[in-house]
Amino acid sequence: MAVHDNGKSFVERIGMEDSFAIELVTGDNVHGKPSWTLLLLPSQKVQDLRRALALRDVALEDFGEVLASGEGDEPPDELLEELQGLLTRK
Repeated sequence: MAVHDNGKSFVERIGMEDSFAIELVTGDNVHGKPSWTLLLLPSQKVQDLRRALALRDVALEDFGEVLASGEGDEPPDELLEELQGLLTRK
């Protein structure tokens, strides 16, 4: 799950900002199957995202960067462990 932008790694990019959150968004995809998305967004947008999700379908990209997504009730453990490893590197 290496995400790069302007030659900077994911970890470098989030380290440049004050405060970010990773939000797990779940629901059904367009085929009616359970799906999940891990979204990186500025902390100040978390409440806006939650309000918008309660009212309607939203384009998650309008709130932040999709780190990963897939079918199922939740992300696989391996992905969560990799993400945790990226976030705890010094």
